[in-house]
Amino acid sequence: MAKTYIRKGGRVRWIKIKIPRPGPS
Repeated sequence: MAKTYIRKGGRVRWIKIKIPRPGPS
């Protein structure tokens, strides 16, 4: 999981985003 740094309205938020893994081709 990756952490995304988002700054909105002067507020700091750390959002966890799930990264889909590339399946077997």
